[in-house]
Amino acid sequence: MSARKRKSASNVRTLPNTTEAEIAVARMRALENDGTFTPSGVLEDARNPASPLHSFFTWEDNIAAEQFRLQQARELIARFKVEIRTTTRTVSAVIYCRDPRSKSDEQGMVSITRCLSDADLSREVAVQEIDRALALLRRANDQIAALGYGDVLRTVIVDAEGVRDRIAVSGDKGSRAA
Repeated sequence: MSARKRKSASNVRTLPNTTEAEIAVARMRALENDGTFTPSGVLEDARNPASPLHSFFTWEDNIAAEQFRLQQARELIARFKVEIRTTTRTVSAVIYCRDPRSKSDEQGMVSITRCLSDADLSREVAVQEIDRALALLRRANDQIAALGYGDVLRTVIVDAEGVRDRIAVSGDKGSRAA
């Protein structure tokens, strides 16, 4: 254990949200064993219709099965990669990525090779991928700060935002695929 000062449990608070969410978080905290719990434990508790977690799950098996298969399809799509040779190196990238032209409630995918032949689409996908990375960096930075390490990823986040903005405005690709 590190010698640096840690925040005590009394300093931690859940951000205000809906009453339903607060009740669900309280239930998950009740399921904790020494500060940890498992998804299977949460699911087991949620099976009880009286559990405040019950309504967060899909209990109609045909609908849940379809949702699970869609998740499996997403994982399958993300599994395969293609090698693309640029002027400076060979890059291994997923073959399909989220199509930024799709509406937020649609599940559109586009091939990376299709993006190479469309400068606007290429720029949109690049910005979308950087935004996805930024969301993960911000989440990590918040988690790390909550653990008492400070705002250690701020510079990385600012740099990534700058790259995203340059691509979004100018379409600057640096080195173009060969």
